[in-house]
Amino acid sequence: MSAAIPVTQPEVEGSASIMRVDNLTVGYVRGDETDNIVVWEADFTLEPGAILGLAGESGCGKSTTALAAIGYRSPGAHVLSGSSRLGELDLLKLSTSQLRSIWGKRVAYVAQSAVGALNPAIPVGRQLAQPLVTHLGLHGQELRARQLELLEAVGLPDPPTALARYPFQFSGGQQQRIAIAIALSCKPEVLLLDEPTTGLDVTTQARISTLLRSLVSETGVAALYVSHDLALLGKVADRLAVMYAGEIVEIGAAADVSRRPRHPYTQALIAAIPNMDKPRNVAVIPGRPPSRVVLDACSFAPRCSYATDHTRENHPELLEVAPGHRARCFRVEEIAARPLAGSVLPIREAESEPLLDVIDVTCDYRSGRTTKTVLHSVSVTLR
Repeated sequence: MSAAIPVTQPEVEGSASIMRVDNLTVGYVRGDETDNIVVWEADFTLEPGAILGLAGESGCGKSTTALAAIGYRSPGAHVLSGSSRLGELDLLKLSTSQLRSIWGKRVAYVAQSAVGALNPAIPVGRQLAQPLVTHLGLHGQELRARQLELLEAVGLPDPPTALARYPFQFSGGQQQRIAIAIALSCKPEVLLLDEPTTGLDVTTQARISTLLRSLVSETGVAALYVSHDLALLGKVADRLAVMYAGEIVEIGAAADVSRRPRHPYTQALIAAIPNMDKPRNVAVIPGRPPSRVVLDACSFAPRCSYATDHTRENHPELLEVAPGHRARCFRVEEIAARPLAGSVLPIREAESEPLLDVIDVTCDYRSGRTTKTVLHSVSVTLR
């Protein structure tokens, strides 16, 4: 990264939170009745220069929680209780017009797919200018200087030329860098990252995640990083919250949650992560999450190897199990004492005959008198 994005927020370790979410409950309402509660009493804080990772399977309420916290609700969704305070403002009590003056300026959002978030018919420069003109009133040379500064900060090559190009003229990773630049353009206090690397290849995921980690630290923005990738969050997040069936079931320092999980769901997610350095059987979690919050029992009990009649008939509270570490489970001490699942795989002998042999394949693209080689003597054997 060749340049930093200047900010006014101080980078103070352990400073007061920028955003505080308390007892956030979200449901889908039909008529006068609540048909489906999908998030139950979520509590968390976002601190300057730090990332809170929010993990869990698809359908566990991660994105709903994150979007509701900044005042956005999908059609049919209603905030039933709770607060989300950005300084003195409760975002859950603001009108749409009031929220629009905050979104993009004090609170920014990076979508899962930059391809869908960026307008393919508008040059990158104009899309980058929109929040700068709307929220900061920049024009002329001041506007252009800020645009170039942002593209340079996210590591996009040749920023002056990039401003005139369209999104489809960039790779997926470059498009995501542009989306990040737009999100950070007005020096927001809070940055919501909704699975920003899911659609990228593994190498590009690593680069974008490293970039985000650097930008958060340098700018002092408070970030909420939503992802199903627990391994990724364990590397980039300062604190980690795990959601299941609309509830936070574990939250604490990322290192503590990753190394000493106190909830069987967190333990099962970690056991399901493939490891190329230490090959082992990948543990599978049977079944699937319930589609709504379960309040009369432990929601994970049907899939849990620790389940008892007590856990199937009672709802656990989110309690502190170690300093700064909370979990929603009746059997935290037993779980902490048990090693993570997963056994070493035996080395399998290769079959004698391959199904497919690709030997020294070279491929060229030709345009007129110009030839560009894109594959150089590639060989692959598939058994």
